[in-house]
Amino acid sequence: MFIVNCLEAGGGFSNGKFWWHVEWPESIKNLTLKRLTFTRKCNITHKLVSINLLEFAVQIINYAAITVMFKEHPELCLHGFPSLLNWIDNMSAKSWIRKACTKSGKGKALQRILCILMMNNPVGIKAEHIAGLENTLADAISRIYSTKYSNVCFKKLMQEFPQMKSWDRFHPSQELLSLLYSGLLE
Repeated sequence: MFIVNCLEAGGGFSNGKFWWHVEWPESIKNLTLKRLTFTRKCNITHKLVSINLLEFAVQIINYAAITVMFKEHPELCLHGFPSLLNWIDNMSAKSWIRKACTKSGKGKALQRILCILMMNNPVGIKAEHIAGLENTLADAISRIYSTKYSNVCFKKLMQEFPQMKSWDRFHPSQELLSLLYSGLLE
């Protein structure tokens, strides 16, 4: 599965199966480097929602997506204990899948969410690095977001990547998104 994220939205896909897109709420966008101004010794530094945190959040959404796919289509699971391989272009988020994030309270909150999802779940998870230039579809999915002048429109995306028309769209539950947003805003 390929995933990518920008400071406005995240997205991912499993080739031939499904795709998903989540736009970050304004409360999170306002805490990214793109919108938040701070200095090194500034008191609001701990409030920053970094790209690493957002990339880790999209890995969690991907994990939820593959778990749902296996539950709805058990015939697609060829092994009793499958493992999700996320291809990601962020090295910090990749390492957080292997070992816990130890310094960031927000990262720890996201890890707790992933652990809850993994409890009693036979699906494992790992991540590998992919160069950003090779992650074009996931990058395109994450770069579509609304502005104050327009709504999200996937028509151009479907024209550019027609194979997506036959894929299902995964919609993360509001409960999962709420947990992730709470973790990012901790």
